[in-house]
Amino acid sequence: MPKKGELVYRRKDGLWEARYVKEIDAFGKRKYGSVYAHSCKEAKEKRQAVVDNIHLYQRWPVSRNMTITELANEYLYVCKNRIKESTYQRYEGLLKNHIRHIGNQPIIYINTAAIRQFAISRLENGTKPQSVNTVHVFLHSCLKYGQRQYNLPMSEVLYLPTAKKEMRVLSI
Repeated sequence: MPKKGELVYRRKDGLWEARYVKEIDAFGKRKYGSVYAHSCKEAKEKRQAVVDNIHLYQRWPVSRNMTITELANEYLYVCKNRIKESTYQRYEGLLKNHIRHIGNQPIIYINTAAIRQFAISRLENGTKPQSVNTVHVFLHSCLKYGQRQYNLPMSEVLYLPTAKKEMRVLSI
């Protein structure tokens, strides 16, 4: 009889199987491992020993000093198979040409004011407001990924107002 929520099961051969999460890959998919014992209590103890050992030697993929550039590179790697090739190339260009100006700062120092200052500096360099907003869309996606994946603080990204073109109406 399975113990609900504990991932401990009694197999047909009489052994108890206790499952644990070995790792979580870059796409969020869990990989499980199992330990076996002759009693439920032994299986739980074996699983706990293995889990403690995993956490003891596991290297966490992010530190609080992770930069925007590192996070953006990881985000590009993860979402490469989910987006079109042209979008991927566009994001690579944004990373290379724009994000590198703000990318050396650790993420914990990035706040709404820093993002706003970044936008102003891009506008002063001659970048159009629509292009700055495109950079902001990519930056927002990276920050959202960092919040989901690593519980990093996420700053609000404010978009710039863009001039709307007047609709051209054809005569009769």
